[in-house]
Amino acid sequence: MKEKILNTAFNLYCRYGIKSISMDTVAQEIGASKKTIYQWFENKDQLVEAALNEFLEEVKIKPEEEEENSVLDLVKTLRLHNQKVAGINVSFFFDLQKYHTKANQQLEAYLNNELRPYFINNLKRGKAQGFYWKDINPEIVANLCIATFSVVVDQEVFPVPKYQQAEVRYQVFRLFLLGILTPAGKAFLTLNSEEKIAVN
Repeated sequence: MKEKILNTAFNLYCRYGIKSISMDTVAQEIGASKKTIYQWFENKDQLVEAALNEFLEEVKIKPEEEEENSVLDLVKTLRLHNQKVAGINVSFFFDLQKYHTKANQQLEAYLNNELRPYFINNLKRGKAQGFYWKDINPEIVANLCIATFSVVVDQEVFPVPKYQQAEVRYQVFRLFLLGILTPAGKAFLTLNSEEKIAVN
């Protein structure tokens, strides 16, 4: 039942944002009473935190699954994260930041403590393999990449009525990849519609 509650709540949050989904709504969706929800979670904050944690576990970097080729590994990682966030309403991130401080800290901790070190390591490996430009600074570039995760969902920069999120992510990460890759690194990319699938 706990997993069902978490999955249902997160799916609702992703579709409609967090603020508009009450504990009653989650209970109705799973066909149970609100009391059932409270048997597992004391309040909405706790439910949001637990649901987000489940999501972050799904996208967590697994060193044992890393590709030896740094370019292929980076594209695989970007593809995974973009596929996972593709169905998330941008209001989810706004609500998380404004109303659920602890959960938002979980997300920031993941970006800074899990994803950022991955990017730094990948960039260093790519430089050594000759796939990334020698003069890039891995820490600076990693910080820029992490920052893009916030920028692409920023409604002041890319308002939904005007920009499609999938296209924004594609343009941002395509620019990122082409900016760091040497000709040898670019050889691993197919710069056509297939690449769009690869980085979206």
